[in-house]
Amino acid sequence: MYIKQLIKSEQEYWDYVWQLIDWSNNPNRSLWRDEDLPKLKPFFDVQHKHYEIEWAEEVKESFDFYQKCSAEYGEKNRELRDAVSRISQDDILEAFGYEIPEYNDENDYTKDKPLPLDKDFDATFPFIVVGDIYCGWDRSGDVTVLSLNRVSLKDFQGE
Repeated sequence: MYIKQLIKSEQEYWDYVWQLIDWSNNPNRSLWRDEDLPKLKPFFDVQHKHYEIEWAEEVKESFDFYQKCSAEYGEKNRELRDAVSRISQDDILEAFGYEIPEYNDENDYTKDKPLPLDKDFDATFPFIVVGDIYCGWDRSGDVTVLSLNRVSLKDFQGE
């Protein structure tokens, strides 16, 4: 997955990293928002049937809603989940410049309680994060790529 993300603040940075950690820790969670599931259910119920049936109007509407949700956020969630599904949260934290707790206690950090940035963190806000995140496999075994660069916008200001 190619990353190109404008980050304006430390909290926005943590929110971006947190979504990667969340997908890494919970790759089997639903791609869909809880509030959308009732509207998606008719399509999901019919989708797994092994016989051809004429879709009822409710199912057609549900399928249209599924396509809308998929385009809006479902494909992005699927790509995020697949990109980080076998990458550890410590590797994600380290790549994005966070201090890793000595004893990785779940209470050390949460979505609302971010970790501090590493003392060697090399960018000032705002900046753009660019890079690649990928996990997959080949004949040699598991392959993971976590390659990131941060480009500070102050580097582009005129003298």
